[in-house]
Amino acid sequence: MQFSDIHKHRAIIEAAERNEPFRNAAVDTNLEIARELEETREQMLELIEQAGRILRRAVPAMIYNRAHSYWLAHIKVALGSDEYDARYDTTISTTIKELRDGTDEEEG
Repeated sequence: MQFSDIHKHRAIIEAAERNEPFRNAAVDTNLEIARELEETREQMLELIEQAGRILRRAVPAMIYNRAHSYWLAHIKVALGSDEYDARYDTTISTTIKELRDGTDEEEG
């Protein structure tokens, strides 16, 4: 970890302790944050797919079907997956889009 990273992490922790958002345009722009979230989203989708494959091959069908219908589905929908008909108003994908589009933080 570089010296500047240590200061960034310390500032983030201090802001969190004060219940304030960390804002430093020189360190992270909305586009950088959106890129990092997109990478994280992709990793999470890959991991949830892996969990589904593990369950499918290792547990009785009834257990897999429940997991697939409930918690696997909820996680995928929250990550913005189009695999299911269910939709949430706010997902990680909508947050990424807001960051990329520059949507105002204060909408009212």
